[in-house]
Amino acid sequence: MKLQKATIEDYESIIAFYDDVTERTPDMEYYARWKKGLHPTHDGVRAYIGEGSMYLYKEDNAIVGAMAVTMYQGEDYHAITWSQQVPDTEVAVIHILAVSPDHQGKGIGSEMILEAIRLAQTNGMKAVRLDALASNIPAHKIYKSLGFGYRDQQHLYAENTGWTDFYFFEYQSRFKFNTIGLFTTDNKVTVDFYTKVFGFTTSWDGEQPNVEMALGEMRIILFPRDAFEQMVSQKFQYPQGLNGTMELSFDVPSFADVDKEYLNALHYGAKPVLPPTTEPWGQRTCYIADPDGNLIEIGSFVEKQ
Repeated sequence: MKLQKATIEDYESIIAFYDDVTERTPDMEYYARWKKGLHPTHDGVRAYIGEGSMYLYKEDNAIVGAMAVTMYQGEDYHAITWSQQVPDTEVAVIHILAVSPDHQGKGIGSEMILEAIRLAQTNGMKAVRLDALASNIPAHKIYKSLGFGYRDQQHLYAENTGWTDFYFFEYQSRFKFNTIGLFTTDNKVTVDFYTKVFGFTTSWDGEQPNVEMALGEMRIILFPRDAFEQMVSQKFQYPQGLNGTMELSFDVPSFADVDKEYLNALHYGAKPVLPPTTEPWGQRTCYIADPDGNLIEIGSFVEKQ
């Protein structure tokens, strides 16, 4: 699905679309309870277009679906107990999502929500949230099926409903990236390398097979190859020499730091792969390898600080 960002030239068509949705969607008066001119409001739609938050899904140049996705949350969201507390400007919120009555029941609304999630992630948002009337049970089911969890409710006033209960939902990704694991020939040698070259810290006691090391918010784990083979009762083949199947990548502040850290890594036993080089795309980068041959990139896009 490809969404189009609405422009002011789409305004009249969008208003006509929402009017049609309000008039012809089955059971509108019981679930979403939209009313022409009161929700969505004409001023609200115009504002969403003006700030670049209004998105359309079209087929044969006709609006089939519409929604607003703001890269901020309003004050109504402050009272909710969210799974994570992040600044308003790091939260994406989905508003006034609608699908033409002629195309409902085809999964278009769900696809639009998934596109909104991808849009939020592309823009670096740390959370995706939305709200719905407590009465809008069909919408609740769709949100939950797509990974949104119910967080809380508020009793709020809206022009189209008066005082009523709103449910608030937050997207909960099925997966959260955890860590990178390296299978080693010698844990002690690898721990020494990463602590001295990059400044990783660890509470490893020098005996347990599992090692956890941290560098700021980054975490890697180490596990001996022979111990892992014993754990899973399988034998594995390992790259000989340099491991060209993956890399770890580290950023440094400037070009000069690339040169400095490259020499520092060699001092602590790194294998040289590519000396500091300024690439055509504007990055100065170098490659080294750790004691097991895993490739490591050190780079920067900042020529001078």
